[in-house]
Amino acid sequence: MNILLIDTHIHVMPPDMLRRLDQICAREPYFAAMASSPKARFVSHEEVLNAMRACEVTRAVIFGYAMEDQGLCREINDYVCEVTAESGGALIGFMVLNPAKKDFEAEFENCIARGLQGVGELFPEGQKFDLLGKDMSKLAGLCREAKVPLMIHVNEQLGHSYAGKTSIGPVQAWKFAKEHPGLNIVYPHLGGGLFFYELMREVARDLRSVWYDTAAVPFLYSASVYKVAKDVGAIERLLLGTDYPLLGYERYWAQLRQSGLLPADQAALCGENALRLLRREGDAPW
Repeated sequence: MNILLIDTHIHVMPPDMLRRLDQICAREPYFAAMASSPKARFVSHEEVLNAMRACEVTRAVIFGYAMEDQGLCREINDYVCEVTAESGGALIGFMVLNPAKKDFEAEFENCIARGLQGVGELFPEGQKFDLLGKDMSKLAGLCREAKVPLMIHVNEQLGHSYAGKTSIGPVQAWKFAKEHPGLNIVYPHLGGGLFFYELMREVARDLRSVWYDTAAVPFLYSASVYKVAKDVGAIERLLLGTDYPLLGYERYWAQLRQSGLLPADQAALCGENALRLLRREGDAPW
């Protein structure tokens, strides 16, 4: 595709943690459920960079799998800080943390100081924190002050069950956005269908700072979902997110070719929207 390509949703795993997967799964039930899927695959940043080069992806947002254990989150963040700093700008790092743990604020400040540019992907049900509780309100305040986005896992509430699917869906996602107006929130997987409700004017008002990524969309929706996103007015807040290594780029390119979106809309989705989200006030141009 001859346009700017920025992938906003890629999971990485530190090599040392890859060697300890069985031990980690024994301590982390939600992560263990995801890891048990026959589609599960875990990669380090080197494989991500190779995949990006092969498909001419300019930049990618990477993060680990958010764990209930804050120590594991810290280990993942150390790795993401290191590899993003060495990537020459190709990799943009988000941090994972557990807002239910007492030391999450210190970890947030440490990661911001080391150059990470967002928070997520967090799993409210998997990490056992209340999306609408006081700890998340505190985290939202930190993100607002640092001018970084907050990515929170939500998923559709209809359809088949699969590893990682939770009860956190559009209702909770809308309530969180309503409580934190102006905060840049990214909801993966098209927000579990939240964007459909932007047809409701009273709901749309609460979602002006909500962004949706396309992670796993080829598994969940037909290609016409992109045209629907444009029709409801959400195309300028849609982000290319592959959930790599769950899915590779070719599945997304094929679906976009069938979507009926105009080239300008495809360019917005595949990179231009991400530029607007990730470029903070005062940042030098990329």
